[in-house]
Amino acid sequence: MKRFLQIIAAMLFVSSIAFAQTEKSTIPAPDTARIKLEQELKQLVLEMEKGRMSRDRAVAERTLADGYISTSENGSNGGGKEQAIKSRSDAEAVKRAVESLAGTRFALNVEDVRVVPHGDTAVVNYRLIYHLVLNEEPVVKQFRVNEVFVKRDGRWQSILHSETVIPGEPVAAKIDTKVYSDYAGEYRLHAKRNYTITREGDKLFFQAPGVQKTELVPENENTFVQKSGLFYRIIFVRDEKGKITHLRLREFPGVEYSASKSN
Repeated sequence: MKRFLQIIAAMLFVSSIAFAQTEKSTIPAPDTARIKLEQELKQLVLEMEKGRMSRDRAVAERTLADGYISTSENGSNGGGKEQAIKSRSDAEAVKRAVESLAGTRFALNVEDVRVVPHGDTAVVNYRLIYHLVLNEEPVVKQFRVNEVFVKRDGRWQSILHSETVIPGEPVAAKIDTKVYSDYAGEYRLHAKRNYTITREGDKLFFQAPGVQKTELVPENENTFVQKSGLFYRIIFVRDEKGKITHLRLREFPGVEYSASKSN
């Protein structure tokens, strides 16, 4: 009987090893090729950004593809390869760029790199972070960037660059929050779209249909910005009797519209 139990125990031990080996073999190996590509393109992005800040012509010639186009943070045309090279060939422009960084503690980093390869093309999405110290005050500027690289003659070059500012968290002005009760309610933009303003204690919230509500931060008694998400300004408007009649939603300068408050 003892011998039989020893055999069973041995069989169970061998089976457990086999099972563990089987389980281990099912764990996928790291995608080393993708990791290597991400690191390669991350280093290339850093090189490009440092070259852009220092107006290094050689970096532009080496890293920008023929046909390259770019869009700046404000949506304007950032120019192509020829324009980039020309601006970096202007001795005065280069001098001004270098002088603008003189005496400034400056560093940049690239994070959240995501690479989607398509053969000899790679779409790269990343967060670009600038760390500056201006007049002894630390400043952080962040951008979300889409970059498209093409591989030509064994070398990756950028053919498309587009960036969007990631706004920081706004600082609230001190106001009397009793006015929040006046602002709460439904605001009609058109027949099928209403905005909702709600008060929760000493906080005010904005919600559009199908979108998670966001906290509003006061710039002054009538004007608010969203604490996170889209950086809209919401301006509450009163009539001559002091009653809230509508809000103005300002997406950015030159683009704003009204939503009327329901009675």
